[in-house]
Amino acid sequence: MASRKDLKKKVKYIADTLASLYFVECLTSKDEEIVKRLNKILSVRQDLVSRISHTEPNNAKEYYRKLRADMKALIIEMSEKSGATEQA
Repeated sequence: MASRKDLKKKVKYIADTLASLYFVECLTSKDEEIVKRLNKILSVRQDLVSRISHTEPNNAKEYYRKLRADMKALIIEMSEKSGATEQA
């Protein structure tokens, strides 16, 4: 298993990359939905990092599996929404 420090760095990098894409869209568009998505990315980033810091002691493997699934779901959701805004 990777260290918590490395996992936090990866989560922050992925969330910051998604946030930067939405930030650029926010500058070019005045759509309030983009701002809401940007806020969601940043709040989920904070939630995931805090969850990494406070691991459940008896069930770490399943805990990190759930954490990775949540991160994957965020990436897929935000990528699909970003693609939808580009086509519109």
